[in-house]
Amino acid sequence: MIRPESRKGRNVRLDRSDSRYARRLQVRRTRNLPDRHITKIDGIPVTTAERTLLDQAGDLPDKQFIHSFIEADRLGLLDDTRLDQILVDGRGFNGIELLRKLVDERDPRMRQTRSLLEALLLMRAVERRIPIPEVNKRIGPYCVDFYWKIGRLVVEADGQNFHAGLGQITRDLERENHLKRRGLEVLRFTWKEVNEKRDLTLDQIEQTLHRRISQG
Repeated sequence: MIRPESRKGRNVRLDRSDSRYARRLQVRRTRNLPDRHITKIDGIPVTTAERTLLDQAGDLPDKQFIHSFIEADRLGLLDDTRLDQILVDGRGFNGIELLRKLVDERDPRMRQTRSLLEALLLMRAVERRIPIPEVNKRIGPYCVDFYWKIGRLVVEADGQNFHAGLGQITRDLERENHLKRRGLEVLRFTWKEVNEKRDLTLDQIEQTLHRRISQG
């Protein structure tokens, strides 16, 4: 919401006729909003994705902001030229250094991922300097999240809806058995493992990959 009169933000309640849809809306105000930071969606003026990230950098906890940045990048919402400009315009803003770090470390492969969880796992593998896998690789009738050809290793990032129902469990088992028949090893990691046990997750990927490579 664009309200340039004041820097002070506030929470307001957004109600609809059905109270079940009532939501809290965070209103942010600023005295510094150049025209280049504004775009229109369906004729409604809104801040660009890059300016929204600049504002979020000073408001959100670092972990939540990193997720927001990665998701915007994964969805192709960020423009290189506008990002460069926002880093100049954002000098002195809270959180600008974290935003600058994320821009500097952008990896074009993030746009190949199909979920935030996949993007986070790929980013952490890159940070660990694990060899870069193929992303969303088709193997037979299946598309796997990550594939290391050199070690014939498949890694799947399972979202929070993983194994929702007997039918899904059956399909996942068929998929995994098909991959194993091809001589591949399959590792699966949940949201909790990727985010709360990242070192153990990366250690397992790295150790499995080295073992597979050494075995030939």
